[in-house]
Order: sequence, then structure tokens, then C-alpha cells
Amino acid sequence: MEEAVGGEGLDRLQRRLEDSGVHPGFVTQTFLEASELGDARSLKERLGSLPLEERRAFVRSVDQQGATGLLLAVKRGDVQVVKVLLDAGANPNDGDSGGATACHYASLRGSGELLQTLLQARSEPSRCDDRGDSPLAWAASEEVVALLLAAGVDPTSRSLGGRNALMFAAARGHLSAARMLAAADCDNINAVDDAGDSAVALALANGHEEVVAMLLSFGATAVKSPGRVVLQEEVLFDAARRGDAAAIRSWLESARGAGDVNAQEPSGDSPLLLASAQGATEAVDLLLRARADPGQPDPFLGETPLHRAVLGGGHCEVLALLLEARADPSVGDALGKTAREVAENWSYREAKELLSDRVPCS
Repeated sequence: MEEAVGGEGLDRLQRRLEDSGVHPGFVTQTFLEASELGDARSLKERLGSLPLEERRAFVRSVDQQGATGLLLAVKRGDVQVVKVLLDAGANPNDGDSGGATACHYASLRGSGELLQTLLQARSEPSRCDDRGDSPLAWAASEEVVALLLAAGVDPTSRSLGGRNALMFAAARGHLSAARMLAAADCDNINAVDDAGDSAVALALANGHEEVVAMLLSFGATAVKSPGRVVLQEEVLFDAARRGDAAAIRSWLESARGAGDVNAQEPSGDSPLLLASAQGATEAVDLLLRARADPGQPDPFLGETPLHRAVLGGGHCEVLALLLEARADPSVGDALGKTAREVAENWSYREAKELLSDRVPCS
């Protein structure tokens, strides 16, 4: 585990965890590393051998993005580890530094099995993240939408930008999810967000013709052509978070140089940071070709795309792309640790060697 960060990043993370009911002492002690979870069998044996207080401390500890072990397990889609952590007392409603809960990430994966497991553990399906998005706004499959609607999530609720779940699904091109959402709220199919864009306009602007056709079949008003290119960066953020190269390419083609590829979310994440953490080689390559800054850190923890590629699993292909784009491996995070040092701490030998072979950019 790593030492905790200081300054603004620490304050922000501490506030987030306190709001989620996590004792603030965990913030100033140690950070959880994803590699500590292991597989379900070894994790269960480890937790069973710990005294009660240590077991509680482990399941409530977090990584440098404020994510508990449960969130990390959901992100990687490991249902068995999720069950072990829930049985050990993990809180299914804990949020990360951006307020996203396990339900959000299960919805983003489109995994009904993960989401059902969380709902059975009394996860709150209507809890919103810091942008006002419920898990329904993240839903990537019909199965997930059905589960959330059955759990009572309101399909008409709006995010801070005035978007409902249908608008998000249409913008991302999630056809099956959008179809079920349209059926659930036909009366509001022509609703618009704060920028004046309807679900049809968002789908059309992002090149999702099948979604457009489906919405029209539900009675949506046709849009001959988008009055402007829809450049809301959350579409790009979502694509990068999923490592979805096709969606990133679609966004870049629609933007035609007018969008901000280096925009940052309230959490400080840029598209390149998100894609690097996922080990999404093609997505990272597209972003770099679109002039994404390979050295842009998040403003709270100071992690660069190199750090995120290591923390996400030591993704060597992504590291190579970033280094070719002249990312500086000598830059430290808020703790002063370089990406090479982080790779060494996590025992990512190949990543460490790759970073060690590069001299700092001049």
C-alpha cells in the first residue's frame, strides 16, 4: 500500500469518504491496491483469517481514486470477489471520489449479474454521483435497464446538465438500453436537455443511426440535421471510461477539431487518463493522435497517464504509446512517486523495465 496524499487532493477525498460514512482515519493511513484483492478463494481465506476490526478496515480501505475493494471488483467484473466482499461487510453504497457507486459501474458494464448481486445486498439504485447521474444514466444494456426500472429508479430524473437516462443512452449508441428507456417514458421522448438537445439530436450528432430510427418508431420528432455538432465532453468521457475506441472515433469525427480532447471532469480525469487506466490501447492511440496531452495530470492526486496505465494493471502497450508521444517518466505524483516507482511497488516488472529504459524528455 501507498502513503496517503496531501493538500487539496486529500481534503477532497476525505470529504467524499466522510459523506459516504467511511471513517476519515482511513484516508490518512494507507491506500488499497487492486492487486491486494486477488481471486475470490484467496481473498475469502485472507479475510477469514483477520480479526474483526482488521477485516472491517480492509473492506473499507480505498485506492487513490477513493474506490473501495468492492468498487474495484465491480469495475473488473469479478462477481465472485464482489460476493466475498459483500459477505465480509463491504458497503454497497460507498462512492468513489466522483460519487459513483458500485451500482454505477455495474450498470456501465451492462452486467445484470453484478447489478442483481448488489441490489440483493441492498445497494441504493437511485443514488446519484456528483454530476447528478443515477446508475440508470450509466446503463449499457437492456438487462440493466430492466433491473433498475424494476427497482424503482425514475427514468425521468435529470442530471446536472438536464439529461435523462434516454438521452445518455442515445448519445452513447446503446440501442437496447435506449429502446427500453423509450418504451418506459414515451410521453417525454422529445424532451431536451439544458443545451436544447433531444435524444434524437444526440443520437444523430454522434452517428448512431440505428438509435435514431428506433426513437422515430416511438414517435420522436425527426431532426433533419443537427443544428450544431453536439460536443458535450461527457460523451467523450464515457467512451474513454469504457475504453470504447469506436465511440471515441465517432466523437472525434463529429467534433472535427472543435471539441476539447483535454477537457477534465469535476474529478480531474481527462479522456486520456480514463482510457490509460483501462489499458485501452486503440482508444489511447486515437486520443494521442487527436493531440491529447500525454503529460496532463489530474489536479488532485497528480497522476499522469503513465501513472494511470501502471495503476490500471501495468499496461505496457499503453505505456509505450505514451512514451512515444513524449510523456515524461520522471514526473512524480502528489506523493512524489514516478510511474516507474509505482510499477516497482506493484511488482509490474515489464512496466518497470519499460519505464526504466526511457530518459526524461528534454
